[in-house]
Amino acid sequence: LGGIPMLFRSFESYKRLIEIYPSSSNAIEFCQGTFSEMNEDIYEMIRYFGERKKILYVHFRNVSGQVPKFKEEFINTGYVDMHKAMKIYNEKAIRKKLKKFNSMFLTYRDFIVKSYYVYM
Repeated sequence: LGGIPMLFRSFESYKRLIEIYPSSSNAIEFCQGTFSEMNEDIYEMIRYFGERKKILYVHFRNVSGQVPKFKEEFINTGYVDMHKAMKIYNEKAIRKKLKKFNSMFLTYRDFIVKSYYVYM
C-alpha cells in the first residue's frame, strides 16, 4: 500500500500472530475498517478473534472498497453492516462500555470519518 510493505495484510497473518505466543497479552487492536479492506469475511474475523478473547479494543469504522482503493465512510454508508457487526461483538462478550467517539467532519470535496473507537 503506497509502496510500503505490509506485514499483516490478511486474516491468516493475524491468526498466525496470535498463535505464535499463547498469552492474554498477545492480542490485537481490531481496526474494523482495516480488516474489512482485506477482501475476506469481516463477520468471520470478528467471531474468530472474539471467541479467543484476542480483541483488546475495536476501532469501529466503515469503508467502501478494498486495498489498494478504499475510502473512509460514514458509519452507515460503507459496505459493512454495522448493526450485524455490533451484534457479533455483543455475542462474543466484547461489550464493555463505549469510552470515546471522535468527531466527524466534512471537507469541500468529500467527507472523512475521523475515527470511532469502541474501547474494551
